[in-house]
Amino acid sequence: MAHRRRTTSCRAHFLLPASDSQENIPVHELTGISFRQCGPVKYRWKPPRKKTHVTKHVSPFIFSLLILLPISAHGQFPEKYISIKPGVYYFTGDLEDDHPMGFFGGVFYGFRLFPNLVLESGTGYFHDGDDGNDIRGVPVTLTLKGIYPFKNLVPYAGGGIGIYFTEYFGNLNGRYEEDKDNVFGGHLIIGAEYNITPMIFLGVEGMYIFTEDAEYNGVKVNLDGFATLMTMGFRF
Repeated sequence: MAHRRRTTSCRAHFLLPASDSQENIPVHELTGISFRQCGPVKYRWKPPRKKTHVTKHVSPFIFSLLILLPISAHGQFPEKYISIKPGVYYFTGDLEDDHPMGFFGGVFYGFRLFPNLVLESGTGYFHDGDDGNDIRGVPVTLTLKGIYPFKNLVPYAGGGIGIYFTEYFGNLNGRYEEDKDNVFGGHLIIGAEYNITPMIFLGVEGMYIFTEDAEYNGVKVNLDGFATLMTMGFRF
């Protein structure tokens, strides 16, 4: 008894949106075409995606990180450090005339996320330097720094956010005020460190701080300012 040979024919299949016709779609967009020996495989045609508003803003940031991360650091330094940063603070907002210069300092802990990217957290104390009208507070900050090691010199720049627990004692706009307020803010930094040994380093840093207006008994005060700091640190 003779056996009949079964054969299957293969065809090109594609699915189009119901509102469109084949003539309205360019040939190069008909990508849902497939052949198999035993039959067709169907694919659903999808229009190309459009860039969203978030993508337009996030893409440059991701691209910057991709450029930064591959840069290799010179030398094998420990990944963590503790540093002390004492310095002076210059108010640039409402308090510039009455409080020209004060103290700013803190203790910071940092570690390398990547060879050229450091995450640093810290807390400290600032004071306006005026015994009659006191503005003082405690900042708690988080900073992301890009570092560019060159032999023993490590220049860096970065920015971050923080919360500032502040209080005021003294005359403000012609009357005595005594109140507390907590404000959020941001900061930008630029500086350089010099490695005395692989474990010990010294440096200088400039920090610009901008915050929400603090409010003391209904009186709003701008605490923005610029700090010049000396850095002393230990790696481990």
